[in-house]
Amino acid sequence: MLRGSGTIFTALLSVPLLGKEMLRHHHVGLACCLIGVGIVGSADIIDEGVDKEADIKDTILGVGLVIAGQAFEAVMLVSEEYLIKRIDMPPTHLLSLEGLWGAALSLLVIFPVMHLAPGPDNGHLNDA
Repeated sequence: MLRGSGTIFTALLSVPLLGKEMLRHHHVGLACCLIGVGIVGSADIIDEGVDKEADIKDTILGVGLVIAGQAFEAVMLVSEEYLIKRIDMPPTHLLSLEGLWGAALSLLVIFPVMHLAPGPDNGHLNDA
């Protein structure tokens, strides 16, 4: 349910970066989205079954990570729209560049960090 925050971030980024105009009904829709995300996020945190301090911290971390992920997705969506419409890039070219950047990020950043991090897999978080 926290994925609705992606709508909020996308709208907030598309106004200054893409020059889009937000009308009154857009503001009302974003306010409803914000209220819904707030209710769902606080319901996760204030869950009656949570008794331990560690569970609350993990829940807050999880909610924060989901919202941060939605912010990154919003950046991706706005940049895709910019590249397709303003630079006139073919969608298949954009898709291939996304895959290339994802593979490069995984191979050059994520895998080395996971190998260097301590963990249960032969002393590493991931021993590939």
